[in-house]
Amino acid sequence: MGLIEWGATICALVYLYYAIKNKSICFIYGMIGSALWAVASYSAHLFFDTGLQVFYIGMSAYGIYNWNKGSQNEKELPISTYSLYVHVRIVLVGLSVSGFLIYLSQNSSIIQLPILDAITTVFLVIGTILLVQRKLFSWLYLVAADVVYLYIYGQSGLWLFVGVMVIYIVFGIVGYRAWNKAMLSTD
Repeated sequence: MGLIEWGATICALVYLYYAIKNKSICFIYGMIGSALWAVASYSAHLFFDTGLQVFYIGMSAYGIYNWNKGSQNEKELPISTYSLYVHVRIVLVGLSVSGFLIYLSQNSSIIQLPILDAITTVFLVIGTILLVQRKLFSWLYLVAADVVYLYIYGQSGLWLFVGVMVIYIVFGIVGYRAWNKAMLSTD
């Protein structure tokens, strides 16, 4: 475990702490941590995960703006949710995109765990988009993908990242509860 993995881990945990606290500064740590995480994932031949980290960097920049001035009246964006119908559509689109990525990676011998890497990447993208939009169930999409990442990172020998995923799972549940409480208190 090198400095890059440790730096990514520390930034990821600080990001998570501030995200749960509903503070937009989380995205600064998200950018730095994602850049370091991308380097580690690339080295482990997790190319979908590498692309995901690059996506996170862009989403972090957007998140800073959206959380602070993303509502129609240029005030802080409130926490909200979608209907079950919308979530079913989101999951179906996610599975379709995952299938496409799996198809593209079938003939690649350099992508490690292409099926799991594709599915988790797609659902982490979805969870991140929902998080930036301050959608309550973003936390559940992220937790579900993080559970699968326990296996992926373990198989890749990225044991520190396995530890981070355990923390992400626990804090994802805490984040969901905190955001749910905050959402209910503003109604």
